Amino acid sequence: MSAVSDHIYGYNERGNLVYNKYCYTKATANGTANIIIWRCREYRRLKCRATIKTKNKELCAIRGSHTHEAKNYGKIIAPFLTTSM
Repeated sequence: MSAVSDHIYGYNERGNLVYNKYCYTKATANGTANIIIWRCREYRRLKCRATIKTKNKELCAIRGSHTHEAKNYGKIIAPFLTTSM
């Protein structure tokens, strides 16, 4: 497991997490603690075991390394949207 630094991340139009040009899909979620474990999108196809843990939409932990090259997954939406009232 590695510590998370100030890398750019966000969500694509389908709601998947995108971090350093790698796309992650939701694997498990704990609603009461607001914790989500994200698995690399290429988990099944390429047996990629990279995962990310988020809590309240903040990156907490990154595990594993990717078995493939990064891709461009299109438009990235910011993780925190603010509205003015």
